[in-house]
Amino acid sequence: CDGQTIDVEGKTKALHLLAAATDADQQEKLTINYADGTVQADLKVTSVAVAGPAQGIVGTPFNVTATTTVHNNGPYGPANASVSVALTLPADCTTSGPNPSVTASVSLPVSAATPLNAVWPVTCTGQSFHTFSASSSVTLDQFHVEDPDGANNAAGSPNTTVPVFAQADGKIVSSTILNPPVIV
Repeated sequence: CDGQTIDVEGKTKALHLLAAATDADQQEKLTINYADGTVQADLKVTSVAVAGPAQGIVGTPFNVTATTTVHNNGPYGPANASVSVALTLPADCTTSGPNPSVTASVSLPVSAATPLNAVWPVTCTGQSFHTFSASSSVTLDQFHVEDPDGANNAAGSPNTTVPVFAQADGKIVSSTILNPPVIV
């Protein structure tokens, strides 16, 4: 009956089925929450952090991870959301993963922090101390629910630095003893 209209006190209203369940005897029980218009769920990004390896090698992929934490301030919940995380790369670095990384249909309960990780394989072509950062946003992904405060739906991370070096292949090609030991 999702989307049906019914007559309530002489006014036509839309009926939206939000939950259905059965009891232990498999008798169908139906719970209908009716809202005239929309309900509110104030979603927000509470933190974004980026982490990489202690060092990388030029031309060799290494993982950079962004952890974003999203929260539903309510009052409605759980609310379905889509979370997008974008990695900012130095000019000489590329990633083979999708950027931004989008996670759809995240269920956000009221008053609970929900951490999500996005991991990118990154390859850099130059030697340097490479700086990475990330930004994240959350949007509602559910009909008839609105976010009353869009100003808190995005945030950025502090920078993190990964030193990237060229791999050296050192070997000894010859050796000479300059001062041989004296035997007494």
